[in-house]
Amino acid sequence: MEWNDIINTRVSCRKYTDNPVEHEKILVCIKAARRAPSGHNAQRWRFIVVDDADKRARISEAVAKPDSFINRFCHNIPVLIVLVKEQGATEIK
Repeated sequence: MEWNDIINTRVSCRKYTDNPVEHEKILVCIKAARRAPSGHNAQRWRFIVVDDADKRARISEAVAKPDSFINRFCHNIPVLIVLVKEQGATEIK
């Protein structure tokens, strides 16, 4: 598949099953994300896997905007991977 084909056929999922996600699949996703470039390969981030239902619900409430549909899909997913930026990491504004 060519790069343009990948870009042009991409979709964003917003409906999920409540089936658990296999640990191996989560690790594959995190390994891929860790390969994202960063200045001097500093990788000033950490990944936290959240599969506990109560914690997922609390995080979903925190990130969902009450007056819109942004991030509302978070309520229905079986696992969250939270990216945490290290303190002191430079942020571009």
